[in-house]
Amino acid sequence: MWALLPLLTWGLLAPVPFVHGAVRLRTVRLWLVAGFYVIVWLVVGPAGVLAQDPDVNEAVAGFSQLGLVVVATTHAFFLRERVFPRRRRRRSRATWQ
Repeated sequence: MWALLPLLTWGLLAPVPFVHGAVRLRTVRLWLVAGFYVIVWLVVGPAGVLAQDPDVNEAVAGFSQLGLVVVATTHAFFLRERVFPRRRRRRSRATWQ
């Protein structure tokens, strides 16, 4: 569900998985990625509101939003394995006997 935030909110919460991952993993590279998504989110989000020529600018804003949603969701799925590593199951002693 975490990786689907950009898709389920149509990009409204696109930066959230990356900021959360940066806080949890504490890497400079992920902080840069999170900052990039915040900047893109700020540019793409208000683009439709600031449109002066509704026909062209709304189309550009819509496709930009779609691009943000697709890229952020895909990237979040790749990031999910690092943020939430799978736990290895321990074998019980009963299985060894």
